[in-house]
Amino acid sequence: MISVMSHFALLARYNKEINSAMYAILAPLSDDERKSASGSFFTSIHGILNHILASDLAWLNRFRTLNSESAALSDPAASNAGVTWGKEMYGNFDDLSAHRAAVDAVIVRWIDELPEERLTEVLRYQDFRGNTRQYVMWMAMDHFFNHQTHHRGAISQILDEKGVENDYSNIIYIL
Repeated sequence: MISVMSHFALLARYNKEINSAMYAILAPLSDDERKSASGSFFTSIHGILNHILASDLAWLNRFRTLNSESAALSDPAASNAGVTWGKEMYGNFDDLSAHRAAVDAVIVRWIDELPEERLTEVLRYQDFRGNTRQYVMWMAMDHFFNHQTHHRGAISQILDEKGVENDYSNIIYIL
């Protein structure tokens, strides 16, 4: 049986590897292909990518409130300063890709340094609508990783419709 922290370490490594693979698949597409309307809530693949990154930055900021001594979460790449909901962070795919890679590296480092006893602490924060929320840390972390997976699934569906081969479900290969 693996520990809870080993599980989160696996999710962090999977997230980093699968995002790298997804961005590699998306890189050869034109900007028009990545930004074309897809019927998704976030309009396009590019819109979904921006949403995932903005959400990750918001969650890392929330996690920082319980882990203020974290060297990883102090990395400027993890800052959500200037990030607002509904506003595109990056219009340029290369800039978006570079920030995604930097944030994924932060996530792996953060999980590696996070003490297991922090997982049972209560995380309190304001959501983007201003509502006060609170969750046990491990539940918030599960949501954090699940949210990314959900949106990668949406991108996978759009790529399937475009006939672009992709597979973002192979967590077992990261073991």
